Amino acid sequence: MPCIKKSEGKACVEPNIKTAVDRSYPIARPLFMYTNGEPTGAVAAYIDWILGESGQCIIRDKGYAPRGKVSC
Repeated sequence: MPCIKKSEGKACVEPNIKTAVDRSYPIARPLFMYTNGEPTGAVAAYIDWILGESGQCIIRDKGYAPRGKVSC
Protein backbone atom coordinates (compact mmCIF):
# COMPACT_ATOMS: atom_id res chain seq x y z
CA MET A 1 0.00 0.00 0.00
CA PRO A 2 1.43 3.41 -0.91
CA CYS A 3 2.32 6.11 1.54
CA ILE A 4 0.07 9.16 1.85
CA LYS A 5 0.86 12.85 2.32
CA LYS A 6 -1.38 15.03 4.49
CA SER A 7 -0.69 17.95 2.17
CA GLU A 8 1.74 19.12 -0.49
CA GLY A 9 5.24 19.48 0.92
CA LYS A 10 4.58 17.18 3.89
CA ALA A 11 6.37 13.88 4.43
CA CYS A 12 4.83 10.73 3.04
CA VAL A 13 3.48 8.46 5.82
CA GLU A 14 3.50 4.67 5.39
CA PRO A 15 0.44 2.69 6.54
CA ASN A 16 1.35 0.43 9.46
CA ILE A 17 0.30 -0.26 13.02
CA LYS A 18 2.70 2.32 14.49
CA THR A 19 1.44 5.17 12.28
CA ALA A 20 -2.19 4.16 12.86
CA VAL A 21 -1.72 4.11 16.65
CA ASP A 22 0.12 7.45 16.76
CA ARG A 23 -2.43 8.88 14.28
CA SER A 24 0.21 10.15 11.88
CA TYR A 25 -1.31 8.07 9.07
CA PRO A 26 -3.99 10.43 7.72
CA ILE A 27 -6.74 7.94 6.96
CA ALA A 28 -6.52 5.75 10.07
CA ARG A 29 -9.71 5.83 12.10
CA PRO A 30 -10.90 4.36 15.38
CA LEU A 31 -13.52 1.65 15.67
CA PHE A 32 -16.51 2.76 17.72
CA MET A 33 -18.78 0.47 19.76
CA TYR A 34 -22.16 1.81 20.80
CA THR A 35 -24.47 0.50 23.49
CA ASN A 36 -27.99 1.40 24.46
CA GLY A 37 -27.06 3.09 27.74
CA GLU A 38 -24.33 2.10 30.17
CA PRO A 39 -23.26 -1.47 29.36
CA THR A 40 -23.93 -4.11 31.99
CA GLY A 41 -23.54 -7.86 32.33
CA ALA A 42 -22.03 -9.78 29.42
CA VAL A 43 -21.83 -6.66 27.22
CA ALA A 44 -19.83 -4.78 29.86
CA ALA A 45 -17.58 -7.81 30.36
CA TYR A 46 -16.97 -8.06 26.60
CA ILE A 47 -16.12 -4.36 26.24
CA ASP A 48 -13.79 -4.53 29.26
CA TRP A 49 -12.08 -7.56 27.73
CA ILE A 50 -11.73 -6.22 24.18
CA LEU A 51 -10.33 -2.90 25.48
CA GLY A 52 -7.99 -4.72 27.88
CA GLU A 53 -4.50 -6.03 27.19
CA SER A 54 -5.50 -9.53 26.01
CA GLY A 55 -8.21 -8.26 23.66
CA GLN A 56 -5.92 -5.60 22.23
CA CYS A 57 -3.19 -8.20 21.68
CA ILE A 58 -5.61 -10.30 19.62
CA ILE A 59 -6.54 -7.23 17.59
CA ARG A 60 -2.86 -6.48 16.94
CA ASP A 61 -2.09 -10.11 16.10
CA LYS A 62 -4.87 -10.05 13.47
CA GLY A 63 -3.18 -7.07 11.78
CA TYR A 64 -5.34 -4.26 13.14
CA ALA A 65 -4.07 -1.32 15.18
CA PRO A 66 -4.74 -1.55 18.93
CA ARG A 67 -5.85 1.50 20.94
CA GLY A 68 -2.29 2.14 22.08
CA LYS A 69 0.89 0.34 22.96
CA VAL A 70 0.40 -3.24 24.14
CA SER A 71 2.96 -5.66 25.53
CA CYS A 72 1.95 -9.04 24.18
